[in-house]
Amino acid sequence: MKDKGTNKIISDYISLIAKQNNQLIKAYLFGSYAKQTDRPDSDIDIALIISDLSDDEKFDLQVQLML
Repeated sequence: MKDKGTNKIISDYISLIAKQNNQLIKAYLFGSYAKQTDRPDSDIDIALIISDLSDDEKFDLQVQLML
């Protein structure tokens, strides 16, 4: 991963999600950024593994992650 500033933003984002949701088990970085094949217009892909949530909790978390 070539950009330390971007890596810090990713790390801070995952830390924020973990603080706001104690059911976060693991976060995985994948896609072009993780493979170091990203371009300037590439997005950053993060998969979150979260323990069981109710449907309402899932919806709330999805909305939160989109912001």
